[in-house]
Amino acid sequence: MKKILSALWIILLISLIVANFAEAKSTEKFSVIWSADVLSMNDSADSLLNCKDFSGKFIARDRIAEALTQKLHQLARDGNLPFELQESMSDYSLHAISGDDPIGLIPMATLDTSFDTSYVASGKTYYRSLIFCGLSIAICAADPLNNSWKILATIPLNGYDFIGDDINNPRTQPISQQEKAECFARIAVSMIRNDLDFSQYKDRKLFRDLDLKSLGGEKFQTYQVTDVKLSSKKAQDVFRGREDEIKNIVAAFYTSNYQRRTRNIVYPPVTGAGSRWKQNVSQNLYTYQMQTPNGTINFSFESPDQKIQLDIYGLNSGEIDTEKRSEVKRDIIYKAWIRKFPEEKVSDLSDSTRRREIITDNASINYDPADVYTILLINIAGNLGSGKSK
Repeated sequence: MKKILSALWIILLISLIVANFAEAKSTEKFSVIWSADVLSMNDSADSLLNCKDFSGKFIARDRIAEALTQKLHQLARDGNLPFELQESMSDYSLHAISGDDPIGLIPMATLDTSFDTSYVASGKTYYRSLIFCGLSIAICAADPLNNSWKILATIPLNGYDFIGDDINNPRTQPISQQEKAECFARIAVSMIRNDLDFSQYKDRKLFRDLDLKSLGGEKFQTYQVTDVKLSSKKAQDVFRGREDEIKNIVAAFYTSNYQRRTRNIVYPPVTGAGSRWKQNVSQNLYTYQMQTPNGTINFSFESPDQKIQLDIYGLNSGEIDTEKRSEVKRDIIYKAWIRKFPEEKVSDLSDSTRRREIITDNASINYDPADVYTILLINIAGNLGSGKSK
């Protein structure tokens, strides 16, 4: 009997030692590399992140990196970073990173584009641009076997603004790419200062699980928008030639609001422009080779535990009947619908807006349907991600 009690005591003692070790490790902060740079998933010539001024300097990229550095320093001073910041002068190429199994904080621009429209009034042409800004602050671990950074989680930030939307100060000249990049930078800096927050990871074992897997670290569910369908025939017509753009926009605004509401771990969407991610079925990975000014960097993430699909299944518009009809103006109502699969409590939402169109002999003030519907779809996707009801 004494031998049995002695053996049980030894087992209990070992268990307490392991538990104390795990608890001690849980209070330690990982060191995370920060290279003060922002990468773009848009490798086309119209990338607002990579737009340069006439002297050859990046307009938005350096300002966004500086804003991120300042915000990270502020969060560190306030004790609101769940990791120690290790600033590096090198880029994010794995060969330039030292240390065993490093972790990196890598911001990616997932939206850096614009919708450009114009209208005619009193014989003059006026211009307007809708600027989109999307950032995914990715927490990545080095994956030497695949020579890539493996994304563990992201904090998505998305916003938009207009140039030429002020009717008291309309734009009579086309809006340059440099002006759009300035607007893009302002949106990004504002989101970083006001919305970037790591508090959802302060009480989680996201970082220490990397070091405590042998002790049975907790596995968190991961979520991702894997598809945005355009089942609406009208949506297909309105966004013809821009299908990937609207899919990426809808997925991005759903993701950021969903992550903010649920505080779940989300991956970048793999629809629209995000379809650049290639699935490696044998390794259960999505991979992406990003071209940067400093060379090629590889990224990957595991297939998500929970896949989310969205469907733009309805667009409609029509003139509103009024008691006094006018030959020079008319009110148009626009409406859009999105649904989500798999279904939750809230799986279907719609929204509508009104626009006044002016028609005279020398003026035609109307609105590009793609412009109007895009704002509607952003609002619906955001509300759907936020869990709002009809």
